[in-house]
Amino acid sequence: MSNGIPQIFWSGSGTLVVITSEDSYYVLRFDRDAYNEKIEAGADLGDEGVEEAFDLVAEISEKYFSHLLTSTRHN
Repeated sequence: MSNGIPQIFWSGSGTLVVITSEDSYYVLRFDRDAYNEKIEAGADLGDEGVEEAFDLVAEISEKYFSHLLTSTRHN
């Protein structure tokens, strides 16, 4: 990620999301049931959204992730 702008990538199933930062990638699991419960309860989502709906699965350094992509391309 060379431009410094975070990017978000969702899995096809909608259960995993990757958020990029300047030096790391964060893999999160999305719990739609937890999200729906907050929405149905009329919770004020504010700027943070529904934090309870996301669990951190992994944090991957950009250097390691770039190595994985390079290795995959050469296989």
